[in-house]
Amino acid sequence: MVSRFLRNVSKQAIWAHQRLAPPAKFSSMAIHKGDMLSRQSELPKLPVPPLKESVDKYLESVKPFLSQAELVTTRKLAQELVAPGGVGETLHKLLQDRATKTDNWLSDWWLEGAYLGYRNPVVVYSSPAMAMPRQEFKDFKHQFAYAASLVQAVLDFKAHIDNETMSTEVQGKAPLDMMQYKNILGTHREPHIPLDKLFHARDSKHIVVAYQGNFYEVKVYDTEGRQLATAQILQQLHEIRVDSLEKGKGPQVGILTTQHRDLWAQSFENLSAHPKNRQSLQRIRDAIILLCLDDPLTEVTPWSTVSAQQLLVGGKNGENAGNRWCDKAIQFIVGLEGNVGLLYEHSPAEGPPVAGLLDFCAKQASVWPIPPEQSPFRPEKLDFTINVGIGQDIQVARNDLKKLVDNLELSLETYGKYGKDFVKSCGLSPDSYIQMAIQLAFYRTHNCPGACYETATLRRFLGGRTETIRSCSEESVRFCRTFLDNQANVKDKVGSLRTAVEAHKRYTNSAVAGLGVDRLFFGMKRIASEAGIQIPNFFFDKSMVVSTHFRLSTSQVAAKSRSVMFYGPLVPDGYGCCYNPGNDYILFGLSDYKDCPTTNLDDFRSSLRDSLDQMRDYLVADSIKSKL
Repeated sequence: MVSRFLRNVSKQAIWAHQRLAPPAKFSSMAIHKGDMLSRQSELPKLPVPPLKESVDKYLESVKPFLSQAELVTTRKLAQELVAPGGVGETLHKLLQDRATKTDNWLSDWWLEGAYLGYRNPVVVYSSPAMAMPRQEFKDFKHQFAYAASLVQAVLDFKAHIDNETMSTEVQGKAPLDMMQYKNILGTHREPHIPLDKLFHARDSKHIVVAYQGNFYEVKVYDTEGRQLATAQILQQLHEIRVDSLEKGKGPQVGILTTQHRDLWAQSFENLSAHPKNRQSLQRIRDAIILLCLDDPLTEVTPWSTVSAQQLLVGGKNGENAGNRWCDKAIQFIVGLEGNVGLLYEHSPAEGPPVAGLLDFCAKQASVWPIPPEQSPFRPEKLDFTINVGIGQDIQVARNDLKKLVDNLELSLETYGKYGKDFVKSCGLSPDSYIQMAIQLAFYRTHNCPGACYETATLRRFLGGRTETIRSCSEESVRFCRTFLDNQANVKDKVGSLRTAVEAHKRYTNSAVAGLGVDRLFFGMKRIASEAGIQIPNFFFDKSMVVSTHFRLSTSQVAAKSRSVMFYGPLVPDGYGCCYNPGNDYILFGLSDYKDCPTTNLDDFRSSLRDSLDQMRDYLVADSIKSKL
């Protein structure tokens, strides 16, 4: 998922403290045993896609959204862009020159433009959440025991990263850049104007625990650098509970991190002026993760909605919104009702490495209560001095978040009739198949095609981030119309589905090979601004506006556990739709905005189920007919 409305930002240092290599979806990844970074030297540089071929590909992608007259105008502007000796050729050559001088011509720009320079709140607009399988906690003792074992799992995962003993992921036979794993633990985004900064505490020995709006530093390694026992971590969690119940709930300063980045930057500067606050902020910044031990929810039904609200925004009524620090790359959340998951700040990594961390923890963490064991350390409360201005900022942040939460509709759905095994048995790509189900669901709901953003990984390349898969195509529109045509026969319906799936698969293969169109165009506009060259009219054409108004923001984030990622829509009249295809099920994380008169999450969810049902039914019917 990409942050909304990219903007040009000034070039300045973006990694601080201990400098990281700038971070580098396509989920059909095999595992090869070996050292984690043993194949980094094999990674090629990200190519600059050829201009003419990219523009031709773009022209095909915009056909579903333009009239014939509009398409004529777009083609004329495209011809001007690719004309020999023209401005397009100049910008393309500048990009090629940049590519020869950098490890990755795109990654720094993308980190700035899509994330650190993006000023809307990270909550909903940028940071995804991921729900793990629900646990059964009898009381807070079970909740805390699970949380302690979860922390231990994180430390074990961190040991694999630090010792570089993780297996190298591959896509086909090509190794993937593993550096994003190095970036997800101990990383923190700090608010600044006009560009936030990332910090990484590679040698951190503590986590921070949020409980009742209070924050505590918890040491998780002994003086020899060895991990504390789970029971010793648990003992510190119990001490936190006793201390917090005795001293009362905290000032909810964490809710400031949910604000617009410029407003939070101003509050951060004010907060940092006090030495005690500055020290507390630094301990939060340097923590490996934030562990959020949540108070009971005020509402627990429907679980598919309230569980998502707790993880993404702190609860339907904001009951745990101040029990977060949303600048932290990884926040694990453990609710008393058994809701477990994480919220991650998107700038250092994409979904798959985070899903890898979550899968590891889901497998290792245990709900069984264990007796606490005396720890060599005591948790240290991180105090904040709140002046009048900060107190007012906290109230404003609370009100602003409530408006956002009240307008956001979320739902975690399980489609349990079949999964990727059936799709593969039909000779189809599961990802492309699900994308066509999403397209069909949108067409059913709105009687028109929807521009769709799907995330593709560029981790085949050194420092690779993402490219856009434009899932809506002439083939997908034809498939939708054929499937909804009562006069079309089974053969025609299945044929249109297979054709659309193959078209999507071709675009996907092109995108993960570094030959998409959206990042090239992003780079051309960026380098034009830096070089003082007027941005060509092509980039302001109607085709660009309508084809990048992504009413469907989608991503496959595959996990081995029954876990699913979710986030807010990309545009006001759109849907968020993330999915995890299992062997015999598909998990969806869905969202929309309630104040939009044209979207309806209930209708879209129902249409998605109907689409998946009918696609299977027609494939089965066609298979039976072909055998007769």
